[in-house]
Amino acid sequence: MKRAIAVLLVALMVSVLAGVLLVSLAAANPYYHGGYVAPPGNVNPPVITIYSPQNNTAYVTKTVFLSFSVNVGSSPYSTWISRISYRRDLEVDSISVYEDSEGNFYTRKNSMQICCSFQELTEGKHTVKIHATESGAFLVAAEFTTYLFTIDNYLTIDFFVHTIGPNVSVVSLENNRTYSAADIPLFFMVNEPLSKISYSLDGLANVTVSGNTTLTGLSSGQHSLLVHVWDNFGAVGLSETVSFTVEPVTFPVESFSTISIAFVIVAPWAVVFFGLSAYLVRRNKRRRTG
Repeated sequence: MKRAIAVLLVALMVSVLAGVLLVSLAAANPYYHGGYVAPPGNVNPPVITIYSPQNNTAYVTKTVFLSFSVNVGSSPYSTWISRISYRRDLEVDSISVYEDSEGNFYTRKNSMQICCSFQELTEGKHTVKIHATESGAFLVAAEFTTYLFTIDNYLTIDFFVHTIGPNVSVVSLENNRTYSAADIPLFFMVNEPLSKISYSLDGLANVTVSGNTTLTGLSSGQHSLLVHVWDNFGAVGLSETVSFTVEPVTFPVESFSTISIAFVIVAPWAVVFFGLSAYLVRRNKRRRTG
């Protein structure tokens, strides 16, 4: 009998303790989760800042880095970043770079920096669209309920890949031709507007010019010329290397001197001879008529 009473008392004590524990838990967590609702009006979306590539900027490389940051927007509630993804050009699926589906209090992030790269890009225009999701929670005390919400933000930029430089061809110099002048015009043709022009003569340092020019004071012998041009995006174009020779025309000094001296000596006697002949002819005519 005593043993039965003791078992009954133990069971009663366990029941009382269990009830106290349940009451304590209920008192400590008196609010219910009301699920997801629309974000309150005083919540701002996450802030996306793209550092690279710059919007509407051309790049002269086929590898472009994507660098951006995401920060939670201003809000009076508890918010955190829950998802970040991006999509390039016409890709069907976006690429997820961060996701916090559980929203653990100890792992929540309010700011993130993302960096990746696009490689082997084709020439022309490209588009990147970044999507960031911010999650948050707020309490309605009168309802003893906690509500969750999400708010999204998108940012789209365009950039260009321009690795093919302008076409340039030298039109005033012919390859493997010999020129007799020491000053030779340098004319060239291009297929697009330029931001810079220079040429290199005989492999020396580039000489910057504003347009067509003249190569002056060329020495006798063989020469090579290469023209560099830059378009407005910074892409470089090169002409074909033109090889040519300069051989100035010279006159024989001795022959020229002999002819000159002979002319100087003979010329006065020729004048005297013709003058005397004319005088004699006139005088004979007068005697005959007299």
